[in-house]
Amino acid sequence: WKTLHVTVLEDNQQYEDQPADSSSTSSWVVVRLRSQKRRIRNKQAKEMLMRIAKDMKKDGMKFTVPNTPGAFIHLGKTGGSSLSKLLKNGCHSFIPKPCQNVSAKNETPLSKLTTYYHAPDFPDLVGIFVTGEPKLKRKQVVDHDFYVFTTRDPFDRIQSAFQYSMPDNQLAYRFNWKLYNETLRGDPSLDPSDLEEKMKKDIMDNLRSTGVWHSYQCFPNLQTFVDYIGDSPLDYKDVSWVPVRKDCTHVARLAVHHKIGQMQHLFWDLKKLTDAVNITGHHASADDNHSKPILAVRKEFLWNDWSSANKMFGRDGGAWQQSPVHEPHERDSSSLPLERTSLTDVGRERLCNAIKDDYNTYFEVLTRAVNLEEQDLVASMDIAKRNCPMLHINTNLFPLVVKL
Repeated sequence: WKTLHVTVLEDNQQYEDQPADSSSTSSWVVVRLRSQKRRIRNKQAKEMLMRIAKDMKKDGMKFTVPNTPGAFIHLGKTGGSSLSKLLKNGCHSFIPKPCQNVSAKNETPLSKLTTYYHAPDFPDLVGIFVTGEPKLKRKQVVDHDFYVFTTRDPFDRIQSAFQYSMPDNQLAYRFNWKLYNETLRGDPSLDPSDLEEKMKKDIMDNLRSTGVWHSYQCFPNLQTFVDYIGDSPLDYKDVSWVPVRKDCTHVARLAVHHKIGQMQHLFWDLKKLTDAVNITGHHASADDNHSKPILAVRKEFLWNDWSSANKMFGRDGGAWQQSPVHEPHERDSSSLPLERTSLTDVGRERLCNAIKDDYNTYFEVLTRAVNLEEQDLVASMDIAKRNCPMLHINTNLFPLVVKL
């Protein structure tokens, strides 16, 4: 690994070329903190969030989902399942509310003010089928005043998403979840001797009928997946994938670019969601959601970011900093039967090259997150450079000059 040196410049400072004491074993990254512009934007956003909190307190307002000021958007494999336990309505749209055991005394501002969205709810939020085919163009069912995103370094997230969605791991997870719920119901008609085999057969039938099993047949592990991605990840035809397709290179490149709905946590990426609500990228404009506040909770700094996000509404204290107790059926990839495989150096470079656009969106969201400070963004950049040291990541906050 090369040594990474970071030079931090304010708005009015000029970058001078690579320092004289640099060597071929060093890489230099210039981070220009556009402090003044960011401080003005964040001040306006924070004032808006405080007004929402004051209006709620003054008028005694209680919101019902989905008619809430905020949206809590849980991107897969970012720690959102843990946080959902702290949201009174932290469950899918088809589940009756409230659905979590959150006491009124300890309820956080984000619990009171947001509607929870996760993978099964995204088609309604985004307006597309899970296959990627567009519906008739329409506005969101509800237009929110602010957005909370759970996030994670893209390199770490895509590895976790790939591992979690593998058929054998899905079989294990869904079996534990189903067994847990069947046990809770205490159905006397269930015969313990054949319950396990019946459940596993039902789950595998579902994985096959929905195409999940077929989508992974080329890829027994992550290294095989990135080998098929190869050195030209953009060389593919953007056509719908069908379960019978045998072109493994094409399937891998579609998957890494979030085109295969059967790989659910790979399909739903940060860009698809931010574009859908018009808060980042070329879809955004000055008079739409692009001006609305964003809060970000990074998995790497989960409880610090959760605390800072809630404090944007004026509440002090630490009731929300406590990690919730997890049930045995919940999503913990570390306990799944197929463990994550280590990538070769070539494999790492191929995966990083394939997800560089994901990094641009990731840092755009972090840049706009009003609960994050400059040092938080530098910490996330440090993780990105450790994971993908070969990338030149272009963001509004971090216009990088990288010499490797």
